[in-house]
Parts: sequence; structure tokens; C-alpha cells
Amino acid sequence: MNDPTVSDDPLKTGGAFGSGLGESAFPEDGKGSLIGQHVGNVRIVEFIGAGGMGEVYLGMDERLDRKVAVKVLSPGLRVSDDVRNRFYREARILSRLDHRSICRLYDLVDSSDSPCLLLEYLDGRPLGELVGSLSEEEILDIGIQVAQALAAAHREGVIHRDLKPDNIMVMADGTVKILDFGIGRLIEDIGPEPVLPAEPAHPKAHCGDTPTIQGAIIGTPRYMSPEQALGEPVTPATDVFSLGIVLFVLLEARSPYATEDAMALLAMIPTVRIEEPPSASPALRNFIMRLLGKDPMERPTAGEAVAGLNRIQEAPQRKRRRIWASAAVFIGVAALVGALVGGRILGEGRYRCRGFERHLEDIWDPGIQEALGSGYQSIGRDHTWSLLQPVFEDYSRQWLTLREDVCQSTWIQREQTPELLDLEVECLDQHLQSMASLLLVLAEDPAATVDRAVQAALALPSMEPCLNADLVRSRVPLPEDPEVRRRVAEARKGIADARALYDTGKYPRGWDVLDSLDPSIRSLEYKPLSALSDYVRGLLLEKLGEIRQAEDVLKEALLEAEVGRDDRLSAQAWIRLVWIRGVVLTDMERIDETIEFAHAALGRLGDDPELEGALANHQSILMMIRGDKQGALDFCMEALRLRKLAFGDSHPKVASTLQNCANVLAEMGDAEGALELAGESLDMRMELLGPIHPSVYISLEGVADILNDLGRKEEALQLRQKAI
Repeated sequence: MNDPTVSDDPLKTGGAFGSGLGESAFPEDGKGSLIGQHVGNVRIVEFIGAGGMGEVYLGMDERLDRKVAVKVLSPGLRVSDDVRNRFYREARILSRLDHRSICRLYDLVDSSDSPCLLLEYLDGRPLGELVGSLSEEEILDIGIQVAQALAAAHREGVIHRDLKPDNIMVMADGTVKILDFGIGRLIEDIGPEPVLPAEPAHPKAHCGDTPTIQGAIIGTPRYMSPEQALGEPVTPATDVFSLGIVLFVLLEARSPYATEDAMALLAMIPTVRIEEPPSASPALRNFIMRLLGKDPMERPTAGEAVAGLNRIQEAPQRKRRRIWASAAVFIGVAALVGALVGGRILGEGRYRCRGFERHLEDIWDPGIQEALGSGYQSIGRDHTWSLLQPVFEDYSRQWLTLREDVCQSTWIQREQTPELLDLEVECLDQHLQSMASLLLVLAEDPAATVDRAVQAALALPSMEPCLNADLVRSRVPLPEDPEVRRRVAEARKGIADARALYDTGKYPRGWDVLDSLDPSIRSLEYKPLSALSDYVRGLLLEKLGEIRQAEDVLKEALLEAEVGRDDRLSAQAWIRLVWIRGVVLTDMERIDETIEFAHAALGRLGDDPELEGALANHQSILMMIRGDKQGALDFCMEALRLRKLAFGDSHPKVASTLQNCANVLAEMGDAEGALELAGESLDMRMELLGPIHPSVYISLEGVADILNDLGRKEEALQLRQKAI
């Protein structure tokens, strides 16, 4: 091929967008010469930018009352046949394309002097400005949209040939637009590239991103495919390779090549082995390397790229509705908060979905952490704080992750309505209040709550139901009156305080809090609120020994939950009634009917392993009361399965269920099986709650009893001494 010479693209204007064009290659006095003139129905009102040999203006279509971008050849430029044909080719290409992620052509206005294109006006930011500021989830979203646009172009027989971040616009709502098909080509025209006259590069051009015309080579070196760098005919696979480079650059904020010199790049691209992007997740890393295959025939098509990126995005561990579970494993709360406040904003939608960490400033702040840490240290329970702190950090992290996630689903992905977002946020904020109330109770008297602190923190309500759209929509909405809403929020805070007192064993104080709130709650006549209050009142009455009154209050909570359409609270109340009637009162005449109602309530929820596990656990104990040991074991093992599904393999409720199952096996005469489960429960409680927790003492006694039954009396004695 000819000696390559880098030059500016004769028609490179940066596309039809309103900002971020960079410096022009033209003298200042050449700019803006068309302002005030008309092109058909379009009045040119503002100069936007220039590059190469073209200019872009903002125009107003006075007939349709809309903004357009007007792309023209620079004044004074000699319009050769080659240049004019290039301009027409861009119009011909754009006329074939009608896709939401491709800048639209409205019209080609021809004249004897100079043609111009009327294009969709895009008020966004070039993707190049966002390099280094995007998360992998955002990069996946952008990559899918770009691949969809390429697939649409390829179906119409169009190859872009110059895909790069500066030719991709990100709009305020997070949608993507591909620009500048000025050097694009129709598949039907594929063959040797036309040899265009080379020009000296503009002195301010950056070589790595400069469009090149080198004998038979046209494109931007950094993003070229091997076949493109060799001057061979391009195919749709060329654009796919460029997409792989774009994804690499977005992930790593740098080129995959060791040089930015255009000539060196052209020599390097066909043979160099591109490193894997280290910042990418394994699945995305492997897929990018497929996009970057040297052989065009081995690369995925653009349509296959859409499917592949979608599979990565929709993998179970990445799914939006389960992101909280993986967040707890992968990132600390400080890292997440840093990402939220440090990342650059991707349009207006991204701006809406930042800064939620401010809601934690007065809840999980250094002051309360210091108070708790020093409080436990003063009573010689440092280990409790070391166990408790990560639980609250995980809960904070889950809340932040989900709060941003539901926002993005509304304002960026446009997957749901603002009305649903309001319901999800209302639910998430109630969970955050639960954490705030518990922290205040623990900090107030660490010594009195130390034995229940970790269990109470681990019992904070799961946030996953907040993402159940059917569930949050079904509940009676908040009243419209702002003053009533304020009073509801105050009452919810009081109920959360009472629940925190219940979870930490302060039953009389919890009752006093709710008793003082009751007149205000009743006056609001908002059934979801009074149902929640009565449910917590029922729990407190049970612990205070008022069992019959607890049953009556829980029945009242059921009726209010039905009127308020709070299906989950209704199921919780039925399950608690199973416990009270069956286990506490042993009222066998009504228990079967109560269980049926509990199952019916659960059926309205769909899958809810937390509540299903609680009911199965109660039924296991009921079977033992009735003398059905095999039935007890079956229900216990089902409860164990469900609770592991709900809470993970290590949780106090899992440990408690293991101990229950061990007790059943011991009653059935299977001491070896009982010892295995009881030992597992003991180890779990030691790890979760610390070696001197009362639950650990109970487990030690349980294991000692089983060892004694097995005739291993010396080991049993040692365990009892350890418990003492």
C-alpha cells in the first residue's frame, strides 16, 4: 500500500451534537458565517463546532418548531467531486437507518454551491468525556445499545468504520446515539478503498484519535480492526472489533496498545496480542476478547454481541432484583459511598441517582460507631462489636445499592414508572428507619442489650420484598395530604423504635412506646399503619405473658392488614397465630384451620422463603407435640432448606433450626445424626455470636446431652465444664 500519511477527515465534524466538540481546525474568522441565514425552512441560529473541513450549526425548523443540526462544508472550501460524493454518501447511508440509537437524517439540501445535511440535534455528552467514570453495569448498558445500533446498521447494509467514544453520544436519560457515518460504507460497495488525497494533520490533533486517510486506509487508528489497518476490504466484523476496543477503553480508561503514534499503531494492530481488560468481570473479559479476535470470521456478529452482553447483564448474580446479595460480598460500605459521590454524572438520569449516602450520615455515622465500640469495650465485650459492626455495614451497603438501583431502573433504564419508584423508596426508607431505631437502642445501653445485639441486627427486615412490584403496589397508598404523610412517618418511626426494643428484650419499654402512640395512629385511619402497630403490639404482649390478649391483637392486625391490602403483614400475623395457638396454647381444635389460613396468605405472596421457613419451623414443633416424630423431622428439614435459601448458610435462625432438627433426631433414637446437626449449630453460633453468648451455652448443653446418650460421658463432662 502507499506510504500512510495521517490527515483530518474532510467532513469530520464530531457529529450533530451540542457540546464537547473540542477545538476547531479552522481559523476563528471562518466560524459562524451562516448564522441568520435560512436553509429551506431551517433558520441557522448558533455555531456549534467544526472539524476537518466541515461545520455544524444549530438550526430551528420554523415549520415544525424543532431544533436540528445543520452540517455544511466550510465556507471557501473548494467542493471537489470527491468531497461532494463523500457528503452524498453520508446522506445515502443515514437515509437507510432508522434506529433509536443512531442519529437521524432529516433531509439533504443540495445546491450548486454546497450541500448540507439536516440532522437530529442531540444535546448530550460524547462518551469520550465519560471514560474512566463509568461502572461495569453502565458500560454494559452502553455496550448493548451500541451493539443494537450496529446490528440495525448492518441489517441495512451499512458499516460505520469509525466507531469510537467520540462518535457515541450519551443523552440525559442514559440512552446512546451513534454519530458520524461520514466515512461509513455500504456493504454493496465493499471492495478496495478509494484513494483520497492526503492532507497534513492539524497541529493540535491527537494522533491516536485522529481520523486517517492513508492511501487505502480510512478510520481512527486506535479503534481499527486488523483488516482495516492492513487496508483490506472492511466487513461488519470491523465494527464489532471497534466495539471491543471501545469497551476496553471504557473499562480501563486507556488504550490497549502501548503507543499512540498512528504509524506505529497501524503496523502493530494486525499482529499484537491485546491483553485482557483486568478491570472487567470474568464473563465480560472473555466476551471482549471474542470481539477482538484477529480473524473477522471468528468474531461474533453485532446481533450476537447484543445477545452476549445481555446474557452477562442478566446473569443471576448481576440481576437487578438480587444485586443486594452480591453487594454484601464484593464491596465495603466505604467503597460504595466513594463510588456514589466520586463517579462522574451520566446525564440528568445519572444525577438523580447519586448522593443517597447522605441518608446514612445521621444513622451509621462515626459518632454512633464510636459510642457502640467504646460501650462494648467498657464491659469487656469487644468481640460483640467486631461481630456487630460488619452486620450494620452490610445492611447499609444493601440499602445504598438498592436505593440507587431502583432509581436507575426508573430514570435511566426506563423499566418502571416514577409511581412504582415512590412505593419502593417508601419501603426501603422504612427498613432504613428499622436500622436507625436499633442503633439508638443499642447505643443507649450497650450492657443491657449486649446478649441480643447481634441477633437483633441479623433480624433486621429483608429488603427484597421492597422489590416485589406486585406486593408494594397492592398496599393502600399513603394519603395525599402532606401533613398526614408527615404524621404517618413519625408514627412509623415510633413503631420501629418499639420493634427495636422488642428485638433487644426491652418488652415493657416497647409496650409503653406503642401505647403512647396508639391514639395518634388510630386518628390517622391509615390501615397499613395500624396493622403494623398492632402486629408489634401482639409480639410484645406475648413476651409480656399476656397470651390471650396477644392473640386478640394479632387478629385485629389481620383485619387491618386485609383492609390495608398489606399481604405480607397479613401472612406474618397468621404465622404468629400458628405459634401462639399451636405451640404456646396447644389449642389443637383451631390450629389446623389457622395453618390453612397461613398457607393461603403465603400463597398470595409468591416465593417468600423467610416466611415459609418460619411456618415450617412452627409446624415441626407442632408435629412433636402431637407425637409425630417423622412429620416433625420432615417439616424441620424443610424449614432448614427454606431458611438457608432466605438467610444464607450461616445465620442465627439457621443455627436454631439445626438445633431443632438435632432434637428431633435425638428423640427418634438417631444420636449420631443428632450429634452432627447439633455440632453444626454450635459451630455456627460460636462464629456468629461469640463464645460467651447464652445461645452458645444452650448449644453446648445440647451437644453434651447427645454425647452422654452415646456413652461418651467424658466428652460430655468436658463440654459442660466449658459451658460453665
